[in-house]
Amino acid sequence: MGATTTFIPSTSAREALAARFELPYADAMQDWEWLVADVDRFGEFLNSYRTDALPDEQLATLMEMLIQCVEEMREPTKFASSWSAIEPLLIARTDLHRASIAYWATLGETDPVAMFRVGLAMRRVWTAISG
Repeated sequence: MGATTTFIPSTSAREALAARFELPYADAMQDWEWLVADVDRFGEFLNSYRTDALPDEQLATLMEMLIQCVEEMREPTKFASSWSAIEPLLIARTDLHRASIAYWATLGETDPVAMFRVGLAMRRVWTAISG
């Protein structure tokens, strides 16, 4: 996937992850990664990312799911611990996740209302990998 500036979802990665996790899938499901992200399954998704020998396209897609899960977490302690679990994975594979980091960091946005909940944390990652 290289150092693209836009995450480009892969149909084959989506289909493989849908089968692996028994998730719904249809070609018409726009933003599939975000639609199927399930906070209650965060641990399962994280474990798979960490331990399964997945191809890069599936890892990139799975990371989008993990980020969306964290984005949806409302309890501050759970949000913080879940972010702490994925942050080193993002940094370890910046070659793979650079586009996702840039997107979720909402670079250039100054209105907090327009930013993602993970936006400030993602900006710190962006600064760390870009400096």
